[in-house]
Amino acid sequence: MKERRSFSNIDATHLFEKLSEQVARNYFGERSESMVFSAQKGGWNFEERVNTLCGLLKEGGEFRKPDTAQPTEKDDKLDIVVWKSFADDL
Repeated sequence: MKERRSFSNIDATHLFEKLSEQVARNYFGERSESMVFSAQKGGWNFEERVNTLCGLLKEGGEFRKPDTAQPTEKDDKLDIVVWKSFADDL
């Protein structure tokens, strides 16, 4: 979908990601949580999305760059993340 992604102000890629997110959450069942990680999401950069995901998962701390270069990836081909938190929420 490199061209003609939108029709009547509907972004087909974003719509497909949101639909896929709901399907995945239904598959994982009760207590499942999710995040659409794609570059389509409101101007966030890669580092901000990783940090948000780390916060939601309560894992990983924060984004760490392997060197001093700025990240150039938009979403690094990661579109949706679905998880279940532990029942004790630790």
